[in-house]
Amino acid sequence: LPCTHSETERCFMTSQNHGFAVEVDSIPNGWKVLFTNENDNSNEGIIHESLPYFSVQFHPEHTAGPTDLENLFDIFTDAVMTYKSNKPYNINNKITEKLKYFPKIQERPKKVLILGSGGLSIGQAGEFDYSGSQAVKAMQEEKILTVLINPNIATVQTSKGLADKVYFLPITPEYVEQVIKAERPTGVLLTFGGQTALNCGVQLKKSGILDKYNVSVLGTPIQSIIDTEDRKIFAEKINAIGEKVAPSAAVSSVDEALAAAQQIGYPVMSRAGFSLGGLGSGSLDYCVVKIPRWDLAKFTRVSKKIGSSMKSVGEVMSVGRTFEEAIQKAFRMVDENVNGFDPNIKNANEDELREPTDKRMFVLAAALKSGYTVDKLYQLTNIDKWFLEKLKNITDYYNILETADQGIISPEVLKKSKQFGFSDKQIAACIKSTEIAVRKLRNENNITPCVKQIDTVAAEWPASTNYLYLTYNGTNHDVDFHKGFTMVLGSGVYRIGSSVEFDWCAVGCLRELRNQGKKTIMVNYNPETVSTDYDMSDRLYFEEISFEVVMDIYNLEQPDGIILS
Repeated sequence: LPCTHSETERCFMTSQNHGFAVEVDSIPNGWKVLFTNENDNSNEGIIHESLPYFSVQFHPEHTAGPTDLENLFDIFTDAVMTYKSNKPYNINNKITEKLKYFPKIQERPKKVLILGSGGLSIGQAGEFDYSGSQAVKAMQEEKILTVLINPNIATVQTSKGLADKVYFLPITPEYVEQVIKAERPTGVLLTFGGQTALNCGVQLKKSGILDKYNVSVLGTPIQSIIDTEDRKIFAEKINAIGEKVAPSAAVSSVDEALAAAQQIGYPVMSRAGFSLGGLGSGSLDYCVVKIPRWDLAKFTRVSKKIGSSMKSVGEVMSVGRTFEEAIQKAFRMVDENVNGFDPNIKNANEDELREPTDKRMFVLAAALKSGYTVDKLYQLTNIDKWFLEKLKNITDYYNILETADQGIISPEVLKKSKQFGFSDKQIAACIKSTEIAVRKLRNENNITPCVKQIDTVAAEWPASTNYLYLTYNGTNHDVDFHKGFTMVLGSGVYRIGSSVEFDWCAVGCLRELRNQGKKTIMVNYNPETVSTDYDMSDRLYFEEISFEVVMDIYNLEQPDGIILS
């Protein structure tokens, strides 16, 4: 039961085992109330004001209960030992001292050091420019000075006016220590610079540099970073809290890996150390598809097979109302030369179906079109049947479109194909027509996309975000259209030769337009970029950058102009 200590007015949970209570009004002189029952205000303990006597009405007996006040036994024992040695001992003061609460006052950081990710690399790209920029903004909102270390000049976070100070130095313990020595920050953020910053932070902690300059790690504790970075320790921590985890073993050589695989049992997956990942969930109002882009064709001796090691140079994100619509958009975003889930790019080949490669999805499309069953493809690919069924819907509609003739394609078939994510160019290829002719036919039949809002609060209350996407699986627009905007086209997916520097250009353009008092529309589909941040533009379309989509947005928004470069 909850009992309150009279001196400190703190409430404690106690064990209860009594049938009598002391009447407070009958307490003789020299005695006072020690504890009071919060439920019925009955007395739960008394203490003498000067003599070493006190009593409480709660005790654990043979079955231990709440342990909040087990220190009373320690005080009693200390009192007995002290009085044996004829030394003064005030029990009331000792109890009050033991039960008093001293809150830890968290010192507010005045200056924070943020470690960036450095140069872009496979597995660590523009997403950390985005997260680092957000960290700087968050610190500024709290009026905290920011010191950023990032040697990559082609990032938004290193732009003038964002962080209070920027050091273009390598993310290594030696250089970071020099900055800490000069700037004397009170805290450091390690989780906004990818693996580079995490590794550097761990080394700074282990070498004692952070303790030497009294710099505290903000956010994720350093020990948690160490525990999650080490595969073996992470598995032990997960097992310790009773979570189910796949059998695993940490190895450092091929021989150790073979021995561990033999012990665990095949099939096994080999995963490289020191790589981070995460899971997320979304609302079922819409479907989001993310696909990485591989530029493997630019390397002569590289393996096209995809495993657990990172080979992508960028990624795309598409949004639709159905999986078919979203994934077809995503394929076009990855490569502008691809029309969608096209069965005519590759030939069906069972060997290629068994081995994941950057082009396997198009081999899968060819196999579905040539009559492979979902069960057969599941045996070959181990791709979940739900996805295979959805992809089969697309290839089945390919067959319907290819049997249609340019002059007799019905509005119903045209609309259904758009709902399955087919582009005008894709439909034109099927019916032996042109993209312009299909667009004209679509407009004549009033088959146009709806603008939908991405609901970031899962319908808990009305969404007010400016995240927008186009869909043919809707009946009305979620937003009203007002003229006076300027449309800016983003750079799309990162690839070798076109990377974060073009996102920097887009962000700079948006900022300049905002400084001139102009409202902006950003069209981009790269989730790693700062240009797709919610506060960068007045309206953000997560959409393809193609003639069809840009013209659809243009016709709806009627902007004053479009900035392409």
